[in-house]
Amino acid sequence: MKEMQSPVGSEVAFRSIYSWVLSFLRPYRFHIFACLMFGLLISGIQLLIPKFIQIIVDDVLPANDIPRFFNLLWWMAAGAVILILSTIVKKWLDQHYQNHVSGDMQLAVFEQLRLQGYVFFERHPIGDILSLFHHELDSLQRIHKQYFPNILQNSVTFIVTFAFMLTMSWQLSLVFIPGIMLYYLIGPYFERKSAEYAEQLSKRHTSLNKRQYDSISSVTELRAYGREHWDLERLLSEDQQTATINVMYFKLINYRGAFRRVAVYFSGILMFLVGYWMNSHSMLTVGEFVAFMMMYYKVMFDLTILITNITEQKVLLLQTVRLFRFMSLKPDVAEPILPISLPYVHGLLELRNVSFGYPDSPIVLKDISLTIRPGEKVAFVGTSGHGKSTLIKLLGRFYDPTEGDILLDGVPLRQLSFSQLREHIGYVFQETYLFGASIRDNIRFGRPDASEEAVIHAAQSAAAHEFITQLPQGYDTILGERGNKLSGGQKQRISIARMVLRKPSVLILDEATSALDNLTEAEVKRSIDRLFTHQTTIAVAHRFSTIRNYDNIYVLEHGRIIESGTYDELMVQAGAFYRLAQEEEILHDNVAVDF
Repeated sequence: MKEMQSPVGSEVAFRSIYSWVLSFLRPYRFHIFACLMFGLLISGIQLLIPKFIQIIVDDVLPANDIPRFFNLLWWMAAGAVILILSTIVKKWLDQHYQNHVSGDMQLAVFEQLRLQGYVFFERHPIGDILSLFHHELDSLQRIHKQYFPNILQNSVTFIVTFAFMLTMSWQLSLVFIPGIMLYYLIGPYFERKSAEYAEQLSKRHTSLNKRQYDSISSVTELRAYGREHWDLERLLSEDQQTATINVMYFKLINYRGAFRRVAVYFSGILMFLVGYWMNSHSMLTVGEFVAFMMMYYKVMFDLTILITNITEQKVLLLQTVRLFRFMSLKPDVAEPILPISLPYVHGLLELRNVSFGYPDSPIVLKDISLTIRPGEKVAFVGTSGHGKSTLIKLLGRFYDPTEGDILLDGVPLRQLSFSQLREHIGYVFQETYLFGASIRDNIRFGRPDASEEAVIHAAQSAAAHEFITQLPQGYDTILGERGNKLSGGQKQRISIARMVLRKPSVLILDEATSALDNLTEAEVKRSIDRLFTHQTTIAVAHRFSTIRNYDNIYVLEHGRIIESGTYDELMVQAGAFYRLAQEEEILHDNVAVDF
């Protein structure tokens, strides 16, 4: 996690990053080779134009050779046609592989994101994760779509053109070297400073993205507290800081470009002086000088564009460092290479000396050992912050224990595939995420191939059918973002309907009925008890009335099991569970009186 956020330094090998960037091109190397060949053809044809002009100036015009003049024009026209066709084909090939590479990169980032453990998403805000797609991934795609093809093409063109210039006059070819040396005396300073500001700009964009996401996500609270102006000031402050760095960055880019043009024109002046001297001493013809000057500005144009692309590509590489480190992260919870497959899941769960602590945090669970038999109904109770929700997340491998093992039907969870584990262990959380789709699709999320009858039956079992049919579009009602068109209780009933549709071997309820009123809760509880008779059921409960008939209840305190037994047994002991039950009863009585 920390490596993903650490600043760029000497430990970052740009060669390794660039090698990783170019690795996405490997499946399309034949397309790239074809583009390179067409680039060579285009460069060769472009070089023929100065050569034609040299022949016209030195031979055709002095001799007034009209037939040869038209013959050269025909050859130039044919070359222009080939040039246009080659450029079209090359552009098509470029677009073809670049679009595929972009898709491959997006898929790779999504797959890497899916591999990350639950801790990753707890430690990184959504805005921070989204910036990987909006900023870092965009920079990576620009390298493949713009900078790498241009660098490849301009490199080929520069080498071919300069080699041709050397064959014409190696003395004159060396004249532009002082201009290039002049640029590199000062140019690296602008490149280094622009790279530093580019890194700062990347961080500011990430921060701005997070601020924008928070601003949009908290619109209800902002309006309720009347803090829209406060939020706008924070957003504008973040935007102003980003804009300031952006202005400095582009100033440096412009300074660098201006100084480069000075170097080019300085070499051009030297070229005219030396060319005039060589012509006056019969070392160079007028046609050769004209052709040479055309090639000089062509080669300088290619060279300056090449240098600019290389420099800007380095800046973009700085902006992909976070993405590179993210793609190098190893998941906290990894799927086994050779998973064990259970032919049938009975639902026997065993926790053997299980301890767990979050990174850089105290131990949450300490030496938990228990056995949950198939079909048994158990509950975990205790005050908030003592490890109940963490424990049930360990059962689904949201995390792996720091110490000890958890077994399903005698097989450690670490040796089971994620697909089998997720298929047979189902969760109903206290907070339900609903998609911005229809109610039918949200229920069918539990089993995508479910029939219409099965969806309705699941909704009826979860006591959701009645309120759904009262909506204007019924099951076709499109829910807003995160299901904000429904109440908390309605959301939970949709979530329970999903699980009814899925029917896992192990059902885990994380305070699943907390948002329901007493009558609806009782109705849903009866449905769950009826539908999940043979399933292992594990519940985290704050209403003890929902677990009165459970087979076993475990009381957690400071990450340890301090009591266990049935409801009646624990009440007779008059220990921690008894005190919790008394507090709940007092709280319930107070609420009733207030009402």
